[in-house]
Amino acid sequence: MITAAAIKRMMARYIRWRGLPKTPRHSPLRKPTPWPPIICMACCTPNPTEAPNAHPLITLNPPIQQADGIAITWQYSDSEGDASTVDLYWTDFQWTFLTPIPDANDLPASAGSFLWNQDLPEDYASRRIYIHAVIRDHNSYLVGRATTDHPVLVLADCSDVIQYNLALPGDFNQDCYVNIDDLVHWTEDWLTNYDPSASGSGITGSWNFREDLSFAANPNGPWSYGASPHAAPPAAPVTTTFYPYNSSFTESGSGAPWWHYDSSHPFYSSAIVPCLYYNNTSGSVYGCPAGMAALHSGITSGSEAIAVVRWIAPASGTIQISGTFYAGNSGRCDYYVIYNQIMVLISELDTYNQFSFSLNINVSTGDTLDFGVGAGTDGGSADTTPLEVEIAAPTCAGLGDYLKTDINQDCIINLKDFWIFAEQYLNYNNPQDSDCSLMGP
Repeated sequence: MITAAAIKRMMARYIRWRGLPKTPRHSPLRKPTPWPPIICMACCTPNPTEAPNAHPLITLNPPIQQADGIAITWQYSDSEGDASTVDLYWTDFQWTFLTPIPDANDLPASAGSFLWNQDLPEDYASRRIYIHAVIRDHNSYLVGRATTDHPVLVLADCSDVIQYNLALPGDFNQDCYVNIDDLVHWTEDWLTNYDPSASGSGITGSWNFREDLSFAANPNGPWSYGASPHAAPPAAPVTTTFYPYNSSFTESGSGAPWWHYDSSHPFYSSAIVPCLYYNNTSGSVYGCPAGMAALHSGITSGSEAIAVVRWIAPASGTIQISGTFYAGNSGRCDYYVIYNQIMVLISELDTYNQFSFSLNINVSTGDTLDFGVGAGTDGGSADTTPLEVEIAAPTCAGLGDYLKTDINQDCIINLKDFWIFAEQYLNYNNPQDSDCSLMGP
């Protein structure tokens, strides 16, 4: 047993070995180390019931060279509505990086613009000068940042204004003036209503391939699941021959529900492809992420089979189609969207990358849309392709292509557009006009 006296002797030897001074316990040379002060942190502890304050966001427009400087404009948002300030910097990404712009700190974000006309860098008109912005609301610990996609634009004439999408709202004829000529153009479209939801289309509601998927019935409402032989060049397949899957089971290796064929079907394969399955597990199943449904092409009797999901139009009208073929496994695949079994709307060949699509078409009752996955040049191995498809009646918000006179993009030309036009009337942004200011629309 080690006694206290033994410990003291050991410490004395250690002190002599280290050459430490033998200061008495209460010697004035030895000052006791004070305890660190106790700081109450209650004031700084976040309330767990409150969401943290989000930092503001800012988007910069392309900076524009003017006769009196460089015009910098932006849009910003703050989810809490806090007053925000902006600091501006310039950089050429080569010799100079994030130099503060004179008098451009703590700018009110609500101003939306700043004219940089002091201490401009030499030869700035010919250098590739970019603008960087930092926005803060002084409540969040974080800040928002943005850098312009384009260097300072030197606009020679009106065609440059149009090229960079800087036309004023109301400049319908794109001559960089909002005047009587544009008003005449606007009146020609007065009360035009092109909202697809007001067209009286028989298409109502929406359909989602993954959400509607069933392993209890095939067909399942407007959906059918199966495969077609690939008897045409890869770029132009047809699906006039379509074999619906007739066997639904739980795949033994993964536990995922599966569509394939029974052993008597000519497209049956012991590899259980072509197929459609849903990953109801928490991990990946043959390249398909959890919660997604996937198609896989197949080679049957030496011939390629395209895995197909078919949608049959329940009514006539216009539909919006959007979706994505995802890169699931490592194989090369062909992606198709085929209308009425012979018209190829989309053909993305021999790829293992993700591919998204969006289109509007008119359909009649009974028309078909086939979403297919075929084997690429590597022969149908590891062709798992997760698929998302949404079909719906079109809406104005999803139209994407609006009339120029529909300034507020609500698919009807009316007084709401006129008020916006009136605010811009007699404004202009033609660089060749000596009185022009290009601070932006």
